[in-house]
Amino acid sequence: AHLLRRQDLPRRRLPTVALLRRAEASSKRRVRLVDLLLLIVRVLLITLAALAIAGPFVRERLAYGDGSVASVAIVIDDSMSMAGRGEPTLLARSVERANAIVSSLPGGSEVGIVLGGASPRTLVSRTTELDRAARALAAIPERSARGSDLAAALERAERELAGARHAD
Repeated sequence: AHLLRRQDLPRRRLPTVALLRRAEASSKRRVRLVDLLLLIVRVLLITLAALAIAGPFVRERLAYGDGSVASVAIVIDDSMSMAGRGEPTLLARSVERANAIVSSLPGGSEVGIVLGGASPRTLVSRTTELDRAARALAAIPERSARGSDLAAALERAERELAGARHAD
């Protein structure tokens, strides 16, 4: 008998359920965006770590000026301190850089080389024979017992450039 009196109650949607469904949808969009940003950051970190391990470098290109003919005086400190410990020595690295400068000069350029140890001396007077300057650089001894007088060497280099064709 009690089953006969039982009435079906009307079904009603609870507003909280609808709110939860909308919140879940917006939450999914936000989570997807955060996941995408995290993925990008992780990829960038892995890329940066790979570059750091690979040791990226930019090799410095030695060149003098803009490629036009020039008059250059090179001063090399050939004192005992430049032949110190380490391989290659500071003197060897200086000679190597001087060679790079000489080889980068275009034909018609003038070059003079001054050794800056105590009692500076002119190794090569100003000349347009760049190969002669390169040979003279190769003949610089690797060791020296001389002191250093770079101020006098710079004055000597300035005198070498006096009357140079390309005095810019």
